[in-house]
Amino acid sequence: MLNTVFASREDVADGYVRIVSTRSNTTEGHTVPLTIIRQANDGAWFDGYSVDRSNYRSLIRDFGIRGEDENGILVKVSYCDGYGLAFVGRDDTTMIGQIAQGLAEQYAVYDETDWSELEDEDQSAYLEDGAVHDFRRDLRYRDDVSEAEYDALDDLDHNVIEMALRESVSEHDHYGDWDGTGYRAWSDIVESTRRKLATVAA
Repeated sequence: MLNTVFASREDVADGYVRIVSTRSNTTEGHTVPLTIIRQANDGAWFDGYSVDRSNYRSLIRDFGIRGEDENGILVKVSYCDGYGLAFVGRDDTTMIGQIAQGLAEQYAVYDETDWSELEDEDQSAYLEDGAVHDFRRDLRYRDDVSEAEYDALDDLDHNVIEMALRESVSEHDHYGDWDGTGYRAWSDIVESTRRKLATVAA
């Protein structure tokens, strides 16, 4: 079920509404109904929610923001931990209304291709930086890694470790089983990468 709030005409015209400035019922100064689009969000809180972030950017791409894009129809909704989207009205017979209804009640993904691309972007960004740091950290606290082995691996160039991690992910049966922020099979990836780098660090 979709949730509707009421906002001021001025805020809606600008295409930007703070959720704390809306009302659950129409009041003086809050007469414009805004229907919140579920699972279309962005911001720090949603870093691990690729479906939300994909829906958010794809809907903006296709429908635009009022006051920002020519013929834009969406309104950005600001929360304390991120942003969402809404459309003016409560009519689910419009195209955007039908899409919002579908995302809420049928299938949560608006654009499969964009979602897949975003998942790839997230994984690539993690492997480029965070995964290398996580790999070094995990080796430091493993009982089966000697001080000498750790020092040799830790001395390797960042890019060398990154490439070995990428190879380990690509060779894994489930590509590491990405969960949105990391790999569920991380211990397998660490061990595979450790073996790959052993000859390089020797």
